[in-house]
Amino acid sequence: PYWKSNSFVESFAKEVKVNVYRKDMEKKSLVLVANLGRNEVSGELKFNLSKKVRAIKINLAEYDVKDKKLIETKPMTKEEVSFMDSKITVSLPENSIQFFLLEEK
Repeated sequence: PYWKSNSFVESFAKEVKVNVYRKDMEKKSLVLVANLGRNEVSGELKFNLSKKVRAIKINLAEYDVKDKKLIETKPMTKEEVSFMDSKITVSLPENSIQFFLLEEK
């Protein structure tokens, strides 16, 4: 189910919005972090969790348009990130988004 995110995660800045979608059967949560501000921001997201999880940063693919076709210029990648004390450190350029996948261990 869709969570009221402020009960699950605390943002570090008013221009940084966080939403979470949880799939209980798979024991996974997709976290969307958006910087709606006009400046780059960095800080920690603090999660209210009762279980141990691992965090995976999802780097979205990048595309260019050439001859009215989408050309993939950078493939999607995943990388495990530190999740010490239920916190993730993020750095977001202005008007950008970042996805994380949280998986119960």
